[in-house]
Amino acid sequence: MTKINKNTIMIFLGLLGGLISWPLLELVLWKQSSFSNYLIFFMTATLIPGFFMGMFLACGEGLLNKSISRTIKGALIGLLAGSAGGILGGFAGQLLLSYIIQIFPDSGSGVLVLARTFGWALVGIFVGLSEGIRSFSSRKLLLGALGGFIGGALGGLFLEILSRYFSSSLPRLMGLLLMGAMISVFYTFLDKKYSFGILRVLNGSQAGKKYRINQKSMDLGSGNRTMIFTDYENMNDKEIEIKVDKGVITVIDDSNGKNLYVNEKATDKTQLKYGDVIKAGSLKLLLEAE
Repeated sequence: MTKINKNTIMIFLGLLGGLISWPLLELVLWKQSSFSNYLIFFMTATLIPGFFMGMFLACGEGLLNKSISRTIKGALIGLLAGSAGGILGGFAGQLLLSYIIQIFPDSGSGVLVLARTFGWALVGIFVGLSEGIRSFSSRKLLLGALGGFIGGALGGLFLEILSRYFSSSLPRLMGLLLMGAMISVFYTFLDKKYSFGILRVLNGSQAGKKYRINQKSMDLGSGNRTMIFTDYENMNDKEIEIKVDKGVITVIDDSNGKNLYVNEKATDKTQLKYGDVIKAGSLKLLLEAE
C-alpha cells in the first residue's frame, strides 16, 4: 500500500463519516422544536458527526493492515471518542456563545459562527485522538489532536457558513464532507511530516507496501501488531521491535531466535540509518527517509 493510497483511503473514510452523518443531522434539524432547549439540540447535532467520523477514521489503520480485530477495536474506540467529543463540543460551543453574549450583548451573527466553530474544533480533537488511544501512543495522541483540531475548526467553519447562508440541505452535506475530509487531511499531513522514516517491503506478498514509523515503539510480527506479516516464513507473533529515541532508530530482535539481520549481518540490536536493509524470517525491509 503506497503512501498516496493510504492518504486517499483516510480521506475517503472522512468523507464517508460526513456522508453518513448528513441524513441524521437533517432529521435532528427537522425536529429542532422537539428539544427542550437549544443546548440539548446543539449537543445532539455535534454528537452525530463526532460519532460517525470517529468510527470511520479510527478503523483506517486496521483496514490498511487488513486486521479485522484492529479495525473493530479502532471503530469502537473511535465512536466512543467521537461521541464524547460531539457532546463536549456542543456543550463548550454553546457555553462560549452564552459567555460572549453576556459580555457583548450586541454581538452579531459572527459570534454564533465563532462559538460553533470552536465546538466543531473540539469534536475534531476527539476524533483525531482515536488512533492514539487504540495504539497507546502519546505521539499519535498529540498529532491526532492537533490535526483534528485544525481540520475540525476549518471544516466546522465551512459547515456553519454554508448552513447559515444557504437554506437547502445540500450545503450542509458539503460542509460535513469538508469537515470529514479536512480532519483526515490534517491528521495524515502531520503524521507524514513528523514521521521518523518509512519501512518499505522488498519481497513477498506485501512487496512495495510502506509502513510509516510514526511511533516511538512499533512491533513487527505475525500477530496483531503494529506491522503485521502473517504470510511470511519464520515469523513469530512478535518478531522484532522498532524503537526511536531522540531521533535514533533501533531495531531489536524480540524472538530470541537469532532471526534478525541488518545488511546481511546477524544482530540482536542495531541502530539503523537510511538505506539499511532489515531481514526478519523471510521478510526484507528497506529503511527510507520520508
